[in-house]
Amino acid sequence: MKAATNKGELNMGLLKRTVNFARFKADPNIKLQLDPNVLTTSAFQDEEEAEEVSEQSFGWVSFENSLSTDFQNCVKGNYVVLSLRVDTRNVPYHALQMHFKKALQEKQTSLSKEDKKVLKEAVKMKLLKRAIPRTNIYDVSWNLTTGSVLFTATSDKVCGLFEALFFEAFGQRLERVFPYTMCKALTHICVG
Repeated sequence: MKAATNKGELNMGLLKRTVNFARFKADPNIKLQLDPNVLTTSAFQDEEEAEEVSEQSFGWVSFENSLSTDFQNCVKGNYVVLSLRVDTRNVPYHALQMHFKKALQEKQTSLSKEDKKVLKEAVKMKLLKRAIPRTNIYDVSWNLTTGSVLFTATSDKVCGLFEALFFEAFGQRLERVFPYTMCKALTHICVG
């Protein structure tokens, strides 16, 4: 595959480098009527302009452009190709403590333990809005004929997130495939 060179397109993952991947199996007997609009319900929502931000936001993005949630080209022959985008924001501990102390000084009154907790959470939300997210893009290649799904992450946490989002979008549970289970299946086929 050749990486797209159009201005404004951001390609990552499979198109740019060698990758590690986890292998899954979806049921190939389920006839999927893939409507790209189905993916929009679990598409990535950018929180830059949102009132409240979360520490982690995730969702589907286009395989060809990680800033796009246009899925019109996600079916390539017998394959569905798309990407999972995960943005993580965090506030360094010392920065939170410093801003919290400043907010306490501005109050100039004694606060209860519960009020301090609420104030600290408000300070954290304010700082989270200013934090630049760390973005990770994980590619997905799903062969509709065989049911084979490749996902460019191996972390259990990320794979669990992927499985949950896959089920939400497509209504199919995935079975994780390991080299041992592949050998066992081949042995079963050969022995009969």
